[in-house]
Amino acid sequence: MIIIACLDDGNGMLFNKRRQSSDEVLINRVSKLSAKSRLWVNDYSAKLFAKHEVSVSKDFLKEAADGEYCFVENADITEFTEKIEGLILYRWNRKYPSDFKFPIGFLENMRLVSTENFVGNSHPEITEEIYSL
Repeated sequence: MIIIACLDDGNGMLFNKRRQSSDEVLINRVSKLSAKSRLWVNDYSAKLFAKHEVSVSKDFLKEAADGEYCFVENADITEFTEKIEGLILYRWNRKYPSDFKFPIGFLENMRLVSTENFVGNSHPEITEEIYSL
C-alpha cells in the first residue's frame, strides 16, 4: 500500500484531534493520482472526499492491498510497516500546533523519487514528496 499524509513543518498531522488544515486542490490531486487504483480512507477523512470515489473503512489500513492508496490523517501506521511500499507526503510549508505526528522514521528506508510544488486554494505553496522503497 501507498500511504498519503499531510504534514506541517514539524511533521504534525493533528491538533486536539482535528486536522491542521485542508485544501481542495490537494484533495483533487490525490483523487486524480489514485484514480487507476483504489483510494482508502477512514470515516474521519471520508468527508474530505465526498465528491470523489473512495473506499471507506475503519480498518482501511488492514484492507488495502498492494498498489492501493491510503489517505492517513488520524491513524497510526507503525504496525503496518511491512505493507507500506511507498509514501506520498504533502507538506503545508507552515508550522501548526500539533499533538499527533507522522512517524518520520519511515523515511529512513525510503528513497525520495520526486518533489513538486503547487498552489493550493488555502496555501500559496504545497510540496508533494513521493518516496519509494
